[in-house]
Amino acid sequence: YQNIYEMRMNAEMDHASRLKGAENRGMEKGEKIGIEKGEKIGIEKGEKIGIVKGEKIGEKKGLKKGILALHSIGKSPEEISILMDISLEEVYKILNSDEPKE
Repeated sequence: YQNIYEMRMNAEMDHASRLKGAENRGMEKGEKIGIEKGEKIGIEKGEKIGIVKGEKIGEKKGLKKGILALHSIGKSPEEISILMDISLEEVYKILNSDEPKE
């Protein structure tokens, strides 16, 4: 009976060891997949948001600076509208904005 008991205990310990190994592998794979996917998603979304917002902000600031520069050298709003290919309404909106001029 001693041999049967030892064999059964060894089998149970071996089974527990395999389960623990599988759990560790699962955690490692889960962490690795989560980190890689999380970083990839975060980077892609961050790049998209940054590019879109950065371009929009840059374009608006550039447009405003261009209009103010042309106005400062004596160009009329009508001339600025034609030169920059934007509506006269947009030119007036920027020239009359309450924001500090850069």
